[in-house]
Amino acid sequence: MQKIIFAFAFILILNNVIIAREQTHLVQRGETLYSISRMYNISLDKILVANRIEDPTRIRAGLNLIIPSNVTRKEYTVQRGDTLYAIARNHSISVNSLLEENNFNRETVIRIGQVIRIPMQGSQNIQVPNRHHWPVVGEMQRLSGKLQGSRILANYGDTVYSVSSGRVVWEGPYRGFGRVIFIESVAGYIYVYGGNDTTNVRVGDLVRPGTVLGRIGLSVFENRPTMFFAVYKDGKPVDVEKAPRL
Repeated sequence: MQKIIFAFAFILILNNVIIAREQTHLVQRGETLYSISRMYNISLDKILVANRIEDPTRIRAGLNLIIPSNVTRKEYTVQRGDTLYAIARNHSISVNSLLEENNFNRETVIRIGQVIRIPMQGSQNIQVPNRHHWPVVGEMQRLSGKLQGSRILANYGDTVYSVSSGRVVWEGPYRGFGRVIFIESVAGYIYVYGGNDTTNVRVGDLVRPGTVLGRIGLSVFENRPTMFFAVYKDGKPVDVEKAPRL
């Protein structure tokens, strides 16, 4: 299992990296990489890659971080009469996504003049063709070479679905590829979902076809939201189109 994880990650990293124009952020006392990533609506993983940071816990005030500028910060200043429900409705997002983006809960009281973050919108179409035959809706391209699988070009924030039943055996960030999820079916197939900005599952969770696994993030390799999908059996790649969807 571990061998597959590292092999997948190593092959992906061989892709050409597209270098984007950058802006910077001066780290203030009390800030963390996580809080900074939320501030700019960008994945933590992308900041790590841009700054070649190995240990995200070891940053200090005064450090000048590179913030890739292809993702912009979106904020809203609370006006008189605003409610979280009204703000979410006016920006065509869910209340839950607004709460999550700002680390609020249902009891949070907002005040006039308060600046809150608005999550970047993904596709509003969450219908998946062929009963969740693919993890995300988008333009699919077959991967050639050592990694046999699919690259699916989607929209930022699009929902990622499981295409099969199984148990989550690995979930976590990998430099340059957002959060990657590995799901093992009872038949021994390993389904790999790379390119997530956020995930809804953890190691040990049981999933079925159609289970929401996470949401698409921005790929530094593609310079746009991209899902990397691959399937393995007995340590060997399997044609993703022929892999079981059970």
